[in-house]
Amino acid sequence: MALKAYQLTSIIILLALLAVIVACTAETIEKEAPRIAMFRGDAAHSGVYETEGVPELTGEKWRLNLGSPSNGSPTIAGKSLFIGADNGILRAIDPEEGKVKWTYKAKGKIRSTPAVYEDEVYFTDDLGNAYALNEASGTVRWTAKLDGPIGGKPVASDTWDYYLSSPVVDASAIYVGSAGRSFVALDRKSGQLLWKRESETGTFHSTAALTEKAVYIGDDLGTLYALNIRNGNILWTAKTIAPFQSSPSVRDGVVYIGGRDTFVHAYEADTGEPLWRHSSGTSWVPSSPATTDSLVVVGSSDAGLVHVLDRMTGKRKLNFILPERSRVFSSPAIAGNVMYFGTAFTDGKFEKDALYAVDLDTGKLAWRFDGTKAPIVASPIVWNGVVYYASQDGYLFALQ
Repeated sequence: MALKAYQLTSIIILLALLAVIVACTAETIEKEAPRIAMFRGDAAHSGVYETEGVPELTGEKWRLNLGSPSNGSPTIAGKSLFIGADNGILRAIDPEEGKVKWTYKAKGKIRSTPAVYEDEVYFTDDLGNAYALNEASGTVRWTAKLDGPIGGKPVASDTWDYYLSSPVVDASAIYVGSAGRSFVALDRKSGQLLWKRESETGTFHSTAALTEKAVYIGDDLGTLYALNIRNGNILWTAKTIAPFQSSPSVRDGVVYIGGRDTFVHAYEADTGEPLWRHSSGTSWVPSSPATTDSLVVVGSSDAGLVHVLDRMTGKRKLNFILPERSRVFSSPAIAGNVMYFGTAFTDGKFEKDALYAVDLDTGKLAWRFDGTKAPIVASPIVWNGVVYYASQDGYLFALQ
């Protein structure tokens, strides 16, 4: 039976509407970030973002005043960006428009990066409190009291100790260093203590990297620990002569980490056997490495540069030397063939710092954004053609 003209027209209209709905749905899915996010993008701390980057800068998308410095990095999960600050306020923000969705006031300063797993956001403060909030509303799911600061007051190991350990999450637990001398695993749903590992005299301000079997974490006495992920038992340790402020990255059975002993280190993940180390001269390596299939990319402080190393051998591929010899505490983020990082305390002055984008193939500057020229110790993140970062004068920027 032949279709009448009006029936055929109706079918065409319905098919067109269906195509529009499918296209809009696909666009929505494309723009929504994964529901699991944490410091350096993932539990292994690759620092690599599988998304569109910003190889050419158009300008500011938006900026938001956080009211105080932010040493932690932003995290994007779903349709929200999360960031804490020294004023103790955790914010959930629309990453497209920069509008605040909700806020939560912690008891202490937030100097770490929030983690998100499915519908919960996790973070800690500098008084030794851990929090789990509903990511959509900011309502409290649970809180837990970890070891408090040594001596009862929140103190850093020294002037340059900007960060506290950030939570790393898997399906069952969150793993994080306390404000005291312990590193803990907490049940993700209840906040109950699963296991605890203590440093004899040091603190765990580094952020752990995870594999299915192990947790890797450095302390401020220069010991890198590999812990059994199920019970916290020590699998191996590796010792250096200076603190680990850097957080490890794990890729293909190798652990990479920077140290204040002036070296970038590579260790065999199962045994702790040293594989190679690369000297940064007389400069600390406080930045956390980003690792690609072939490269290790990490910032150096007083040397005023970013190392780009062969991941297998540790040999230099190139150094990006900053024109004003800026310090790099910020950890590089990589999207495509471009790395993004911030500088801090250039020549001891407050007015010269910036966010940089550098082509990893050529080592040439792609662009530089001065913003407010304030120091940047937090690490940038990249998502959907936008770079997000926070500076020490309390501003959160979105660049496109």
